[in-house]
Amino acid sequence: MAWFEDLSPYVDPEGDAEDDTGGRAAPVLNIGWLALGHSFPEGPVPAAFLVRLAVLVTRARIVLSRRSHTCSFGHKKPIIGSGEIRVVGDDGSRFAAPVMIHHYVTDHGYRPPDAFIAAVLRNTGLSWERMYEEDLCASCGFALQIRKKHKVYREDEAGIESVVEGFCGGCGVSYQRRAPLPSGATIQRALTQLGAPDPDMRIEAATDLSYLRSQDSIPPLIALLRDVHVGVRRAATLALARLKAEEAIAPLIENLEHPNEISRDGAIKPLAGLGADAVLRALEAPLRNPDMPVRSAAIEVLARIGGEATEPLLIQRLDDPEASIRRQALRALASRVDRQERRLLTHECDGTDPFLDPRVPLDEAWLQQTASRMHVPEEEARARIEVLAARFGIPLRWRDCG
Repeated sequence: MAWFEDLSPYVDPEGDAEDDTGGRAAPVLNIGWLALGHSFPEGPVPAAFLVRLAVLVTRARIVLSRRSHTCSFGHKKPIIGSGEIRVVGDDGSRFAAPVMIHHYVTDHGYRPPDAFIAAVLRNTGLSWERMYEEDLCASCGFALQIRKKHKVYREDEAGIESVVEGFCGGCGVSYQRRAPLPSGATIQRALTQLGAPDPDMRIEAATDLSYLRSQDSIPPLIALLRDVHVGVRRAATLALARLKAEEAIAPLIENLEHPNEISRDGAIKPLAGLGADAVLRALEAPLRNPDMPVRSAAIEVLARIGGEATEPLLIQRLDDPEASIRRQALRALASRVDRQERRLLTHECDGTDPFLDPRVPLDEAWLQQTASRMHVPEEEARARIEVLAARFGIPLRWRDCG
């Protein structure tokens, strides 16, 4: 294998790459290209560095060649490897190392420069590495797989960043690696990309704009609602919903009633996120839809929106012809009462499903059993349920008898 001095310029066979902002990236530097006859620094390295380095050399290899390289320092059993790994530092510096570097560190005591060690250990800005990468869970050490090639986004006080997500199959802990997204240049680039002939590019642009929160993107996104490609229409609808544009209400309601671009479940959260009076008005028709799953989905939207404005619509569903819908509406309403009262409205007195059917009368036997399960005096349980009954129209036999 060829020898290159650490931190010397790397000659990229594909030319200089661009960085995440679309500008000229920092030059690539060589790391770990060792050979017999050339000295190298030695010393201990962090254990976490060795773990992550092992993952990179096995799962994030690039520039693979047909010919494998053998360690030139002499072994009874040849140590071979093929390919390189790429790592990015916090300051944008980039490093290229042979996959043999792990062997050099563990078996020959080689200590790479501190900048490279820090880059391997960092958790952010790894977008220059391959998107397909296996890593190890920091909680239990179990191998987890990152397979998502699409972007997931998160916004915080520091700005907007794209996130590649995965999870541990051992303990379930989630894993993320982040790549910051710029704002100004990216918005203009995404707006231009909305007119690309490739539907995948239009979908990506619509998704980017939804998280960049530019109001200038609303008109072109509305135009995409008539796009010939179903995926583009879906991306435009969800982008408009995230931008709080009321133009998203109609297509989301349509998909609630007749799932097409977006599944019924997929329309619930975006609709609830809009949270506007216009959404409540638009839900009146789905709440009366003869199709029970449509009514159920509409109730779920109301439950997610919350607030006093949704209560009249939910109370109307307490008279629904289907018992399951009545119970679902009562569950949504129960989120507005205290914990003890919520317990009263469930069969097991635990505040979770199954909820009572609000149109089935409650009798003295139920009251005695409920008070016993909740470990409260019967009169206290009676007083609480009578308040709830008056609020939600629940029939009480002892009142009827009186």
